[in-house]
Amino acid sequence: MTTDSNPITGNARIADRRLAWAGLGLILATYLGVGVIRYISPDDLGFRDQQAPASYVTDVVENDNWLCPRDAHGRIASKPPMHPWIAAVAAHAMGGVSRPALLFPSYLSMLILTITIYAVGRRSFGREAALLASMTFLICHISPKMMGIVRTDALFACVVLLNALAALRIWETGRGWNLFWFIALINTLVKGPLGVILALSGLLAVLWERGRGHPGPFGRAMLPGLVVWAAASGGWLFASWRVFGDEVIYEMIGRELLRHAATGDAGEWAILRFWQAPLYLMTRYAPWSFFTIAEIIRVVRRPADDDVRRRFERFLVCWIGAGLAIFSLAGHQRPDLIFPLVAPSAWLAGRALARAAWLVTPRRVLAFVGVLAAVALPALALIYRLHYPNHPDVRMGLATKRMGDALRAEVGAHFPLVHASAPLSLQIHQGLWLRYATDEIACDLLKKEEPVFVAVRSYPAFLETCRRSGATAHLNLQWHDGASDRSVAIIGNRERLDWYDPIGGWFAPFATTYRGIRPAGGPSDYLDKTGTLRNGGAFALSDRGGALTASNVTDRPATLRLELRQGDRVWREEHAVAGGSTLDLSWPGSAQVADPDRPAPLPSSVPAAGTTRD
Repeated sequence: MTTDSNPITGNARIADRRLAWAGLGLILATYLGVGVIRYISPDDLGFRDQQAPASYVTDVVENDNWLCPRDAHGRIASKPPMHPWIAAVAAHAMGGVSRPALLFPSYLSMLILTITIYAVGRRSFGREAALLASMTFLICHISPKMMGIVRTDALFACVVLLNALAALRIWETGRGWNLFWFIALINTLVKGPLGVILALSGLLAVLWERGRGHPGPFGRAMLPGLVVWAAASGGWLFASWRVFGDEVIYEMIGRELLRHAATGDAGEWAILRFWQAPLYLMTRYAPWSFFTIAEIIRVVRRPADDDVRRRFERFLVCWIGAGLAIFSLAGHQRPDLIFPLVAPSAWLAGRALARAAWLVTPRRVLAFVGVLAAVALPALALIYRLHYPNHPDVRMGLATKRMGDALRAEVGAHFPLVHASAPLSLQIHQGLWLRYATDEIACDLLKKEEPVFVAVRSYPAFLETCRRSGATAHLNLQWHDGASDRSVAIIGNRERLDWYDPIGGWFAPFATTYRGIRPAGGPSDYLDKTGTLRNGGAFALSDRGGALTASNVTDRPATLRLELRQGDRVWREEHAVAGGSTLDLSWPGSAQVADPDRPAPLPSSVPAAGTTRD
């Protein structure tokens, strides 16, 4: 056993260790501060295209559609389902779809990103550079946004980072292809093959290092994992196609991958906006992006003498350069897309900052990082509490949240509200996933004799449509944004929003009427490869029995699937309804049921399958 006999050296090591722990604690405290600020900021589910991903999560939770989720308009998910899977697991653990569950993938991803940047940066560039890299990553323009958004961006950046580090490890050690392809499978199930390409792009540095005598990482050892990755990711795509048909290929391969690669959102050719991706990275990581540029120039002009450090630096430069080339040549341009390039940019910026003359000691670095956190966190709090709520989409999102909370309090989560053009966020705040009706169908339903209530966007125009069609329309709940003319409302053919018996509703493609029966949630199924519409759910029967009328408003065959609950008894029924036909069903009261374990035979005047009329 050896001991350090020099007390000065021993004290220095203790001080360095304390500074290291203080730095890590400061980074985690900043992460927690950013997370709290984003969590208590106004709910922005109606903003930045978050409603569709949130609807995918709700589809998984409510309908057990784990294979390939849809939104409530019936559109197939544009990306693979890893993000909805993680959020759905969180939702099950937290008791339902909620804001914490929806944000869980982003919060977890940002934590892994922050810790990984610090840990890998400390090993490769030293503690000071790692501390600076982690802090600038956390407080740059784009990162707080990514932490509090219900989208795949943070998760995508996280798996790309881990995948790229696995590729670097293979280059350094010659081992680890199985780990790389395992992460690549997760990467592919987040956003397709783009993430794997980004993760491999840093290995272009192998060509840069060719004259140094370092062997390349590619060889037969990569083949077993490659086969498993291709089989697993291709197997998921094939299974989704078998269930949902060609729409999966059209949406994920045709529209999301090929069309976004070839043309922009307005149909312009991809190459015409090649300058946007570099500009997005510079502005979203500013001002630290200027230090990244300075360090890239230094790496090119004066490469490090140490083999390990030089390879890592060149790996990062190639990762950023190839990534910018990929995003620049793609037609679909969005600032959030460049987020996977912020982590390698942060490492290089931290390395450049650590060499600054005014940051020559660990204490100065720690003090500088502390000042950054002390300035950035209050500024972020002001932005997200004062400026953020002024955006009209945020105001509409807050209005749908208040409306959803009011509906749950007044009539319950499963009130048979017909969702027409109302924002998806209204459903999500109710904890529902119900197929939408068109405004035309909603107007026709309001003409029925029984009470019907519909949720719409831009309700002045909808009220005018109802007036022209002769439908009765009363405003039951409403919100109108005078500054932007956005609006959302609950409109009914009764003056008061309440449960009635009978009451009308909508289970696409069925216009329904309930007597002595109420919707009670439960999974529902939609259009699949067979072309037959399927819908339904769980329904609670009163003790006196009940009846249901379902009219198929389309010209296609449809199937009504029911899970019926009456007291302690539960049973399931399935009824085929031809296009344009109406199905009448009724069930006896619980006192008429002889066997408590199953419903009694229905009276002869009402066949067990119900009656169907044109």
